[in-house]
Amino acid sequence: MILALAIACRRPPEWVSLLALDDAIRLAEAVFGANADFFIRRVVPEITRVSQRIGTVIPGATPSPGSSGPDTAIPMS
Repeated sequence: MILALAIACRRPPEWVSLLALDDAIRLAEAVFGANADFFIRRVVPEITRVSQRIGTVIPGATPSPGSSGPDTAIPMS
């Protein structure tokens, strides 16, 4: 995560690793929030593709569902 954040904000990884935790979180929020469209369009599909490929390579591994269905509302009267 430090390396990804360093690349995204164009700073050395050492600089990022020296940030206080709350400052690093704020920086990550700013960097990744400003580039959310890129991450949604490019990074998420690539992570999904790689994780599915890894699942076929690891013996006994089964792919996990991407998301569960919506909750069913049950009236509480």
